[in-house]
Amino acid sequence: MIQVERKLGILAAIFMCLCLSTVCCEKGFSLMASIMSALRNCMNIVTLDCLMRIASNCPKFDHIGTDSDPVLLEICNEAFEHWEGTMNRFPGRAHGHQGRKKKEKTGESLSGYYQSLSKQGKEAGRLLDSSSDEDNETEGAGDEPPDDSGEESAGPDYTEVGDFECPQGWRVLDEPAENAADWDALKVSYMWKNKRLAHIWEPPHGWDTSSFNHQDTDANENVTQFFLYSRARQKWSHSLKLEAYGVDGEWVIIEKDKGS
Repeated sequence: MIQVERKLGILAAIFMCLCLSTVCCEKGFSLMASIMSALRNCMNIVTLDCLMRIASNCPKFDHIGTDSDPVLLEICNEAFEHWEGTMNRFPGRAHGHQGRKKKEKTGESLSGYYQSLSKQGKEAGRLLDSSSDEDNETEGAGDEPPDDSGEESAGPDYTEVGDFECPQGWRVLDEPAENAADWDALKVSYMWKNKRLAHIWEPPHGWDTSSFNHQDTDANENVTQFFLYSRARQKWSHSLKLEAYGVDGEWVIIEKDKGS
């Protein structure tokens, strides 16, 4: 009889240990999903565990006021003061003291240089429009003809940049066409696969490479090609004149060296 009672006790203990329902697991998953939302997807596992413990075991109360339990009010105030004194808030990140340190910026970035060039181009377009309007208004008024001294506006100075140095594993291609007319016709359907455009910029940026992104055609059937610069994460268009091609010019086309 005693042995039967012991066996029944063991069976009862095993029965008490068995989980006959998965409700507790499902509640945990639902609680984790509500806390670790899409806006908090970088939350630390330790922080998530603490928040789930608080949400599971904390007494339910809607708000804390002067008529609340004084013991509960004191605990909440002490917890908030401790958190406020020890916690460093980083709203942009879930991990306050983790992650790589940002590199210090030295000089103007390439993206900033592109933006400044874009602003200069827009401003130049406005000046040209205003000057053309003034010329139309004053046309035929007997003004003296403009003084044509033959001097052209100074273009960008690339003397301090130097020749293009092809990176390892790439090679510079020959001129894509024999003359400018052939290149203008070929440029629309030129195959940029496995190729990069290396273009020169004013100091201190110098040469930079980009990949072909897309091309647009306007109402006059003028084609504009856009190239993506990965460092600046911006698209830029170039005229790509054939007479400026070369390592000592303004642009070249490079290709992966299959023999390397």
